[in-house]
Amino acid sequence: MVETIIASLTGLPDQLEDILDLHRIKDLSIIHSKYNNGPVEVRLMSDTKPVAVEAPNNTLGIISLVSGIIGVILFLCCSYISVVLGIVALICGILGYQQKQQYALAGIILGAISIVLGIIFIIVGQVIIREIVPVLKQEFRF
Repeated sequence: MVETIIASLTGLPDQLEDILDLHRIKDLSIIHSKYNNGPVEVRLMSDTKPVAVEAPNNTLGIISLVSGIIGVILFLCCSYISVVLGIVALICGILGYQQKQQYALAGIILGAISIVLGIIFIIVGQVIIREIVPVLKQEFRF
C-alpha cells in the first residue's frame, strides 16, 4: 500500500506529525520536486524499501542552449565559429531532447538559427570581398 501526500517545503515536519501516525509507518521516502520552492512529494510505503531517486540530468540541454546563444551572438564577426557552435548545439539539443531534458528544444532552435545566419554571412562576406577587391586594386593601383 502506497499513500502519497503533497506538502509544502515550509513546516514539513510539523505537517507530517499532525497528519500522519508515524508509528504505523515502516519506511518513509521524501522526493523533492524539480524546483526548490515547489511542493515535496512524500511517499509512505508499508512493507517496501524506499527507492533512490536520481536528480534530473540536464547537461546536454544546457550545453546545447549555451552553444546556441554564443553561436547566434558571434555570427556577425565569426561566421565560421558560429556555424560550428550551431552544429554542436543542434547535436547536443537533439540528444538532450530524446532524453527529455529541459533546455534541449531551445538549444535546437538557437543552433539552427546560428547555422543559417553563419552560412548567410559567409556567403555575403565572400560576395562582398569579390566585389570590393577589384575596386580597391584599381583605386589604389596595387
